[in-house]
Amino acid sequence: MFTTQSLSSYPTPTFGSLTPHRGIPGYKFTITGSHFGKTQGLGTVYFGSLHAKIETWSDSAITAYVPAELLPGWVRATAAVNPYSHVVDAVRAAMGDEQMSYLGYSYGTAIGQMLAQLFPDRIRAMVIDGVLELGPTGVELATDQAAGFETALQSYADACNADDSCPLAPDAIGAIEQLQAQVEEAPIPADPRDLGPGELSTGLAFPLYDPSLWGSLSEAVSSALDGDGSAMVDLADQYLGIADFDIYFAVGCLDSDWPDTAEELLAAGKAAAAESPHFGEAIVNDYVRCAIWPAEEEPLPAVTAPGTPPILVVSTRNDPATPYEAGVRTAERLETGVLLTYEGDGHTVVGQGVDCVDDAVTSYLVDLQPPEDGTTCE
Repeated sequence: MFTTQSLSSYPTPTFGSLTPHRGIPGYKFTITGSHFGKTQGLGTVYFGSLHAKIETWSDSAITAYVPAELLPGWVRATAAVNPYSHVVDAVRAAMGDEQMSYLGYSYGTAIGQMLAQLFPDRIRAMVIDGVLELGPTGVELATDQAAGFETALQSYADACNADDSCPLAPDAIGAIEQLQAQVEEAPIPADPRDLGPGELSTGLAFPLYDPSLWGSLSEAVSSALDGDGSAMVDLADQYLGIADFDIYFAVGCLDSDWPDTAEELLAAGKAAAAESPHFGEAIVNDYVRCAIWPAEEEPLPAVTAPGTPPILVVSTRNDPATPYEAGVRTAERLETGVLLTYEGDGHTVVGQGVDCVDDAVTSYLVDLQPPEDGTTCE
């Protein structure tokens, strides 16, 4: 038996009652109240630190099952409803604005989608650039991301091969594959540490985020083939230094559904390598920690955000980290989605000096005049 010691909520749901307040693990219970959100999957109910299995979810009532692992005694029941989006809305309220204009990049596009789903009437305008697609499993997202890096790598190689000054021309992919084979056999001397397969995959990925780094990538591959891997290790370290990847994986492991075992995840990495030979295993295997993550997943659902103003979805053709097709599918899924395609390279583009894109986004954010759905910028 358990008895709820108290009811609490974060950040804005309001509890009315929990019935029954005494019960047996595995049994159904109902929470009544308000502001839970209208879509199942936007929040979680905890008993202590354990997740309850949700059956139904509405703005005023949640039915779920008491966690089977719950031990006898007193326990706090907590409803948590997508805190990221509520925090953003709290900022809007603190500024005294009835509505907000939102521009989100990369993971910020996931927050934006959830924000639009929860608070459609509080959105004045929304632009999301470099879209994280909601709904697919973690392995599906990682596999698609590996394919995105393959696309970006080929775009880089095409540019290198067409440039007589590129040290890897006329076969940039061949040079990269030669280097990959070498480091699999033995590390290449480098400072501050030798260049191995992990450093190489990370160093190759980083410059694909920004075409201005392509020259550095070419020089690093060329130097490594000549016996000095220092430049490639430096690229890898720059990538590792731009963000807190502990937080990145903590969020990613919770936001998606992952395999239950490391073996399943690693098998998915091998499968991804069939279509993405340069990045498939490296990217998918990097998420092996999610298969053994100590906290239960809380997958973000695919949302349609009905009732919002137009949501301008900007997607870059050769974006490595958030592949182009993810933006296309998201724009199609969102009830008011408008797709703007940038025929270019790099991860995200708004505010980076592409006049066609920036003019379209500015027109929408300032004058509420979005571009036509399907507009393309080059």
